[in-house]
Amino acid sequence: WFYRKEVGRQERDTTKLKEHIEQVIDWAMNPEKNCLMLHGGVGCGKTTMLNAFCKMIQKLYYSNISFIRRGFQWETADMITQWAKNDNRRYENFKVCEWVAIDDIGIEPNEITDYGNIIYPIRDILMHRYENDLVTIISTNLTPKLLTEKYGTRIGDRLAEMMQIVKFDEESYRR
Repeated sequence: WFYRKEVGRQERDTTKLKEHIEQVIDWAMNPEKNCLMLHGGVGCGKTTMLNAFCKMIQKLYYSNISFIRRGFQWETADMITQWAKNDNRRYENFKVCEWVAIDDIGIEPNEITDYGNIIYPIRDILMHRYENDLVTIISTNLTPKLLTEKYGTRIGDRLAEMMQIVKFDEESYRR
């Protein structure tokens, strides 16, 4: 319902949309891998799906439905990169949180300089989450191959191991 409300400005065949919802729910209920990647072109519904899923998880975690309280945060890759330079405490808290969702990976600068130190915020977060087997959800316009080119073979290889991929190949909903 929420997803349809957000994306449903145009009348379209909802077969693919239903498949994406089923894939995300299936991953959440029976994860084969600890991480989920939503990837596809611009405007095809990845961020809307991510936001709807994150809101659902937040409602479940912070309600009477669940007695288990886990850390859960979501933010854009660009904002996380800014935290790495300007709010290190927030950046480190995000990096170690039990569940995180990172929207729009690939748009942020690959590296930043802070007082002469070169920092690779998203690459470092992905490596930390891989090493500690933490739940991670990402959305990106980049293919796995382009992510490997951006973050290096080491991260690309780990992403291939840890990510279950949901590919959005629809046209932009904005047009």
